[in-house]
Amino acid sequence: FERVLVEIALVRPNAGKGDAVRTGALLALGRFVLMADADGATKFADVHRLAASMGASFGAAASKKKKNNNNKRTDVADAADESDEAWKQRAIAVGSRAHLQDEAVSKRSCFRNVAMYGFHLLVRLLGGVVGIRDTQCGFKLFTRPAAKLLFPSQHVTRWCFDIELLRLAHMHRIS
Repeated sequence: FERVLVEIALVRPNAGKGDAVRTGALLALGRFVLMADADGATKFADVHRLAASMGASFGAAASKKKKNNNNKRTDVADAADESDEAWKQRAIAVGSRAHLQDEAVSKRSCFRNVAMYGFHLLVRLLGGVVGIRDTQCGFKLFTRPAAKLLFPSQHVTRWCFDIELLRLAHMHRIS
């Protein structure tokens, strides 16, 4: 087992999931920032797939703790191999629950399916978010430079905050 440092950040009560995610992303010190829902729709082990889509790999350098001359922490969860340069670029990798979609669609009511497809259409037309099949999947990996640019600009703190982040990424030409 690898040792991982976990910190707990207090957030404002009832400020929304988007606010909590933004707070965590802005406090993150690693080379990558992972956003993951707790519903189990995606597995944490699949973070390697997200990293690979960015050209990064996670290896033995993960979870290293470095200290500066004042013995203060300067970098935590250095998840990328030392040889990787991918973390220096602004990039986002978005997971997908597509493997669950066929089963879920068959269990939903017709109205709910129409609403879902209508929502996806609105996201594409009004939000300008294209090329992402599952914008609502809570499994997203940001390089630190991308997170430091996007999260301070995020305004939506509740439902659809991740679509705002994807829109901001599109505006900044982050892929």
